[in-house]
Amino acid sequence: MLNGLDTKVIADAVEAIKAAPNMGGKTVKSRSVWKGGYQVETTVNDFKIVVDEPCVLGGTNIAATPTAYLLGAFGACYSIIFVFLATMKGIEIEELSLEVEANLDIPGFLAVIDDLKTDKVPGFTGIKTKVIVKSKASKDELEKISARASDFSPVGQSLIRPVVVAMEID
Repeated sequence: MLNGLDTKVIADAVEAIKAAPNMGGKTVKSRSVWKGGYQVETTVNDFKIVVDEPCVLGGTNIAATPTAYLLGAFGACYSIIFVFLATMKGIEIEELSLEVEANLDIPGFLAVIDDLKTDKVPGFTGIKTKVIVKSKASKDELEKISARASDFSPVGQSLIRPVVVAMEID
C-alpha cells in the first residue's frame, strides 16, 4: 500500500490493459431529471448529485452549479491521476490539494447575446489551477508528475480538446 492505494491491484490493472488495450474503453452514462426551477437531479451509476443556480439568477442555491461541479470534477480527476502516477513511481504523497478557479461568462449563460461567434459565449474563458503538494520527493519530480497528470486527466483532456456532443429530442 502506498498513498492509500493497493499497488498490486493497480499494477495488475495496468498490465491487463497493456495486454489488451481494447478492454480499456468504457461508456459512462448519466441521467438528469429536472425537479423544478433550476434544480436538476443527476444520477451517475448509483450516485446522485443535485444541481441548482444561485438566487441572483433565479435559483434557490440549494446545491452547486453545473460549472462548479465541472471545476470540482477537474480538480478531483487531476488529483486522482497525480496520486496514481506518484504511486506508480513509488513516491509518497503526504498532502495534496488543488485550488481551481475559472472566469465564467454570465451574459452568455443568460442568452442575452444572439451571436455565439462573439467573445461572450457561455462557459469558462480560462481555468487556473494551483497544486499544493507535500512530499519528500523533489520539486522537479513533482512538477513532472503534475505535467503528466495534466496530460492524462480524462476530465482535463475533455476540457482542452474538442469533444463531439450529439443532442436528440425525444
